[in-house]
Amino acid sequence: MLVDAKDIQKRYKISRPTVYELIKEGMPHIRISERILRFDPDEVMRWFEERQTKAV
Repeated sequence: MLVDAKDIQKRYKISRPTVYELIKEGMPHIRISERILRFDPDEVMRWFEERQTKAV
């Protein structure tokens, strides 16, 4: 199930601007239209995990 940016904000306790900064850094997302984005929570979690292991 795809979720919106607000759900990503709640799940990871991050601000709206942070969501968009992470998108610029490569966080996986699907652009439905110019103003509508959706996220696969499993892909986002894997992306965060990969970033965490690279930082160590």
